[in-house]
Amino acid sequence: MKSLATETVFVVAACTIFALADPLDAQRSFRGFGRNAQRAPSEKSKNHDSAKAAYQGVVAKACLSTVVVKRGGRQVALGTIVAADGYIVTKTSELDDDEGPITCLLHDGKKLEALRLGNHYDNDLVMLKVDAKDLNPAHWSEDVGASVGSFLASPGPKKLPIAVGVMSNKIHNRDRSKFKRRSRSGRSRTPRVPGFLGMFARMQGDRVQIDDVIKGTPAEVAGLRKGDVVLEYEGRTMRDHDEFVTRISRSGAGTEVTIKVRRGDKDVIVKATLGKNPNPKEDRRGTISSRQAYWGPLSDVRIGFTEVIQHDSVLKPNQCGGPLVNLDGEVIGINIARVGRIETLALTRKVVRELLQKLRAPGTIGRSKPEEKPAEKPAEKTAEKTEKKDEKKK
Repeated sequence: MKSLATETVFVVAACTIFALADPLDAQRSFRGFGRNAQRAPSEKSKNHDSAKAAYQGVVAKACLSTVVVKRGGRQVALGTIVAADGYIVTKTSELDDDEGPITCLLHDGKKLEALRLGNHYDNDLVMLKVDAKDLNPAHWSEDVGASVGSFLASPGPKKLPIAVGVMSNKIHNRDRSKFKRRSRSGRSRTPRVPGFLGMFARMQGDRVQIDDVIKGTPAEVAGLRKGDVVLEYEGRTMRDHDEFVTRISRSGAGTEVTIKVRRGDKDVIVKATLGKNPNPKEDRRGTISSRQAYWGPLSDVRIGFTEVIQHDSVLKPNQCGGPLVNLDGEVIGINIARVGRIETLALTRKVVRELLQKLRAPGTIGRSKPEEKPAEKPAEKTAEKTEKKDEKKK
């Protein structure tokens, strides 16, 4: 028998189904480039507090199992308590940068320093350990817990969920490197590798200015310099940093692009061949969409997961890592990445639970980062072998 909270949600959901069917309204707070004004969710949106309030009873237990993960005082993710004696899982890619100590903020406001233990590279999951007892571990569903069309909620550490939505696709593997996409002509094509230029830029007034150029990158090879002001990219006027970065990424590795810059009092045309970002995280961003600049921030790691639940809740990248629950308040997965305009992925409860014990030991499990080539044998030993072979021939 379903709980009273579950029945309440069904009634409210039936009355407000139009809000769930309006994904565009759900995204308005993220729409536009960096300098554009952001809109708050309207009362018709599923992201409005009045809609979220219907799920307060659903997430009541799960919010006690949700923590805010901070590094250097800045929120980088949410975390899910998986054991009463201080074990917490969250996203490993958000903790890669050494920006200070890791801390976890509990639902009651208590702040605890965390030690990083094991991580799973494929599924972007890491185990943290805090010095605490009697925490509230997540209550896992005993089965899949949801099907396509099921209403779901993403708890935060507060009473209201941070987002609500529906399961929008069947459980699947998220390794887009194995997939091919269809072009408008109907022909299949391999997903495009994001383009990489290799420079740092910022807004200077109403223009994008290059702050630094990384050695050995396409930017340096093309002749871009520190202090150059970007006027045009592929014939399009550039007046926004986010748009400039997005268009570089969208152009794809191996593409020759034309960039017009102002250097001193002269306008200079630069031709550059975009490369592939050497950062391993960049390889896991997947295919670039022509509309991505309008979607708002997406997670750095978006592909390569073992098994995921796809839902249409709108989460920011630093709101991933927390639990995903069904209408009975049972945890059916861990939100792991925002990958599209109305597309968020959660690792299934099966994948997470199978990894919990392994993640308690420090180190990386699963597929590791690209291995280095084995070191060549010393030249002296090679020379000795050559001499011995020559002696045998004699």
